[in-house]
Amino acid sequence: MIEQPHSNTIRQQAIKWLVRKQSGAFAGAERQRFEQWLAADPQHRRIYEQVERAWDGLPRPQDELSVARKK
Repeated sequence: MIEQPHSNTIRQQAIKWLVRKQSGAFAGAERQRFEQWLAADPQHRRIYEQVERAWDGLPRPQDELSVARKK
């Protein structure tokens, strides 16, 4: 599938939101802005969920170290 420029922009925004959420300092007004961003366009939620699934599928260094130590 060929990505449209608009989709690339949304994907970059979604990545930035995911990084903010992962930083641990994501609450209050920032969470509200995130929710507003998700609600602004159905593609926002769809693409954010794709980015989040991709992130969740990556190996975690801590998990990898734990497995390696058990061997």
